[in-house]
Amino acid sequence: MIQFTYQATRAQRMFFGISPAGTRKAVIRAFIILMSLTALCSYSIAADTHTWEKVEIKLTAENSYSNPYTDVEVWVRLKGPNFDKKVYGFWDGEKTFRIRIMATAPGTWTWTSHSNPVDPGLSGRSGRFKAISWSEAEKQANPNRRGTIGPTSNGRALQYADGTLFFLLCDTHWSAGTWRYPFKGRAPSDDYKPGPGIGFEETIGILKQKGFNSIGMIACFPNWNRDKYRNRLSDDSGVQIRSAWGKPGDEGKAMDMHDENGNRSFMLPGRCNGKTDACADFDRINPAYWQSLDRKMDYMSANGFVPYFESVRRDHFASWIGYHNFDESFVRFLKYIRARYNTHSFIYSLFHGDYMEKNRWLTQLDTAVDLYYQKYGPMPFGQPTTAMANRATLYYFGHVDDSGWLKIHTSGNYARHHKIYEWIEKQFNHANPIPVFNNEPYYVGHKSSGVAIAGGFPELNSERDNYYGRAQMYGSVLSGALAGHVYGSLSWPGVTTGEPDYSKPRRAIHFWKPFTFPAHGQMGFLGKFILSEGAAYHNLLLASDDIEPRKSTGAEDNGLDGWAYMMRTTDKSLALLYFENGCDKAVLSNMAPNKTYKAQWFDPRRGKWSDVGNGKLTADGKGNITMPNFPGNLKRSDKDWALKLKSIQ
Repeated sequence: MIQFTYQATRAQRMFFGISPAGTRKAVIRAFIILMSLTALCSYSIAADTHTWEKVEIKLTAENSYSNPYTDVEVWVRLKGPNFDKKVYGFWDGEKTFRIRIMATAPGTWTWTSHSNPVDPGLSGRSGRFKAISWSEAEKQANPNRRGTIGPTSNGRALQYADGTLFFLLCDTHWSAGTWRYPFKGRAPSDDYKPGPGIGFEETIGILKQKGFNSIGMIACFPNWNRDKYRNRLSDDSGVQIRSAWGKPGDEGKAMDMHDENGNRSFMLPGRCNGKTDACADFDRINPAYWQSLDRKMDYMSANGFVPYFESVRRDHFASWIGYHNFDESFVRFLKYIRARYNTHSFIYSLFHGDYMEKNRWLTQLDTAVDLYYQKYGPMPFGQPTTAMANRATLYYFGHVDDSGWLKIHTSGNYARHHKIYEWIEKQFNHANPIPVFNNEPYYVGHKSSGVAIAGGFPELNSERDNYYGRAQMYGSVLSGALAGHVYGSLSWPGVTTGEPDYSKPRRAIHFWKPFTFPAHGQMGFLGKFILSEGAAYHNLLLASDDIEPRKSTGAEDNGLDGWAYMMRTTDKSLALLYFENGCDKAVLSNMAPNKTYKAQWFDPRRGKWSDVGNGKLTADGKGNITMPNFPGNLKRSDKDWALKLKSIQ
């Protein structure tokens, strides 16, 4: 990272220091001041940087402001090869403002700073730097050097800016930005085994080894703290302050969500009617908290992770709407996160709305997010924006013509069984498609949600429990969620060292324990299967209706047994299938007539391939393929299986 810092040079300070008092004429003094200002505002030549590498500009305000977070806006005009955009900065404490920029292509890049109101320390500064390309070996070492991620040309999947495929494999660690995942400032040892004392770097290392390339995290929990109040708290007017997860060992209290130094994301007291010591002031941000979070975002970027990064959890909106000019305040916050992290490759979820209803506060939230997009537009370096929503973002916010900020559709949290796939298919089949992924549809250890699968709950970490998590991986992706998958992990609250497991173990356990669950490691196998033919999966279309039976005898809509899934390319040269436990032997229709396919079973439990019979299946003259028995010579599967069919030229 290159950092520019503007201040008077030593020569300029010495020059003014030797001026004899009272001996210089006004015209000479004016000339000196003019030359000094010219030197300060001239272009600075920086050492070469790489494309997609953070360049940080530090500016110091000359004027004083009662609340720089709300009173000042700073930005640069950044120009380079095929690029001319406004990039916003942010206040970072005292009189310091920062603007983070990067080059999207090799060549010479220039910038000029501006502020509102105009401040001599913030406006009129300028600089230039030269960007060079990474080598292919350097890109392979860290795929984030390929650029930020965005949609493929057909809109259905994701890729890096250079066209290299990206398939999201995300684990759920919502509180990873807090003290619960301590940042140690050192890389973990190669033989590290997760256990008490685990830190942030060690967590990322374990996930990387298992094939994950992302974590789901919420940027902040402003109203959550283990204080004298309950975890579910309203103010004296009945306005909700928080609906927090209970703190392990003291579950009537809220989980504390400060950073490693005790910093909270916003300042207190807030503006609620009573209990102001628990209610954040959403117009006074605390830079110290975000400086801690910077280290974790930088570390993930350096390790090739693309976090699914959400602004704030839903339970904060009641007090935010009730006691602030919400449109102005929330838009400012979304812009702050954008400015602070716009040199990282990440998926920016504008809010965490895991359970929502079409009510007044949702309407206000939707309006504010639309205003944010109208004012600031898409991310300057192309990162996609979305939101978490139960059912589907399409259900709550429509499509891109209704909500321009929607660059990825998500489903999630409801329902945690077959019924969710209807929404994934609707989003995938839209005439103007955007990528789709399913957001933590099933937690292994799921009983805490209270939503039974076909009327029952499996035992924690049992074979059945892990199967449900695995079934929703493959069922989601082969229903059209080609952007990838967010795994639902009992790591989600971040129960950490020094805390006991929750008294009801199904709710959550120490965040490193789910790393041992089989389904957790099987997420990497999902990537192996989907990516087995490279970027060809980008062109898959829904074809599950060409499986007979699609739903086997006894299969329930509110279950996860007995359904089969298929996606297939338009030319029918490639098909990927998944059969849940309890599927009947099937016939596939509308394959290429008389075409022979290389046929391979894929074991989603072990990540291993095996031939189907002699390794070949041939469609008849009508394009039908009668499937052989499942492995073990079974006409009805007793385990789940994936299948790949690839035409033989």
